Amino acid sequence: MSRLFQRKGQIIVPREAAGEDQVMELALEAGAEDFKADTQGYEILTEPARFEAVHKQIEGKGIKAAVAEITSLPTIMVPLQEADAGAVSKLIEALEDHDDVKDVYSNAEFPEDSARS
Repeated sequence: MSRLFQRKGQIIVPREAAGEDQVMELALEAGAEDFKADTQGYEILTEPARFEAVHKQIEGKGIKAAVAEITSLPTIMVPLQEADAGAVSKLIEALEDHDDVKDVYSNAEFPEDSARS
């Protein structure tokens, strides 16, 4: 399973926290590997060894991240059919709620109109 995921530093900054150009410039100068912007905000990806430096650089400028962690990100996404989305969502929730499970990673791509919380 490890070949389906990569360990990456992930920092998510809400759009209202700062401008796109400012966040992108700070992240890339600090050693970020990738920067993505969407309507919600900005996603910064780093190698795990560079995560702390990039995170400190961003927060040092007063920009508060909504999420900042080293995590496992999928290398390939698997699109789900609407009929399967509910069952997969229930399975993920059951795994997350289990006392012996620390983290749950998924490469499922839920349909846009599917309600996954």
